Amino acid sequence: MSFMIKNSRTIHQGSDGKGAKAAPSSGFTLIEIIIAMALFFGFIGVITSTYLNTLKGTHSGLAQMNYTTQARLSGQKIARYIESCKFFNCVSSTELSLFSPNPVSGVLEQSRLRYIQSGSDVSTYQICHEKLNTYGCVTETNRLASYVTAISNQPIFSKRSKVVYVSYHIGDPAGSELATGSGPGYQGQEVRFYVTPRNVQTWFD
Repeated sequence: MSFMIKNSRTIHQGSDGKGAKAAPSSGFTLIEIIIAMALFFGFIGVITSTYLNTLKGTHSGLAQMNYTTQARLSGQKIARYIESCKFFNCVSSTELSLFSPNPVSGVLEQSRLRYIQSGSDVSTYQICHEKLNTYGCVTETNRLASYVTAISNQPIFSKRSKVVYVSYHIGDPAGSELATGSGPGYQGQEVRFYVTPRNVQTWFD
């Protein structure tokens, strides 16, 4: 003989009239469920944190590679422009005027290397080479580097004796974090070099 009670466990009555022990429940207690959920979400948190840190590190590495490549290529191009000129003028700390012979006709053509800084978006801070017509109007613009800032307020272009000194930084400004995911701090590449114009005939300021 048996009967049901409210907790859905069946109690079997022995032949002596005494009740036997109740059959154990196969479900989980509330404490066990809470512990399991805490372990599960903790594991998910560790996985997510590891993934985000890996992603940020990857972005940082790619950004640094981009800065290094820009620094190398821009330095080579700037040096080539300066070396090929016959006349030059340091107009300001951010502009270098060049007069170079046309490779075909030999006629002198005017151009300039210019540091352009506008707004607060560092990605638009760039060094460009601009070709000018006889009236001084820009006819062609070639961007050489972006994310460019000065190094400790030093001039981008300056004349040192009979050579041109170029210095700039490509990457994060100090204490800043760019949208490229490169991370906080002064990350990037510093570029400093001297260039002697090979074809220079007259120096003037």
